[in-house]
Formats: sequence, C-alpha cells, structure tokens
Amino acid sequence: MAAGRNGTISEGIIYLLSNKDWMARFNLVWLMEEYNNNFNK
Repeated sequence: MAAGRNGTISEGIIYLLSNKDWMARFNLVWLMEEYNNNFNK
C-alpha cells in the first residue's frame, strides 16, 4: 500500500499493489465522504 504525497497530483490517492499483477487506486476524499455520509445517518 502507498499514498500520494502532499502537494503532488496524487495527493489524497491510496494505491494498493498486488503480487498478482494488479493495482487498485482509491481517492481518500471520496472514501471518507461516503463513510461520513453513512456514519451521520
């Protein structure tokens, strides 16, 4: 797992790497927004 650095284009992006030749990329702001919306209901 890796995260984009502050002040770069990839800031707020989380990268999940696999040994099976795939990578997933998540936008942390989007994930937290969904979490906060579900948590505050």
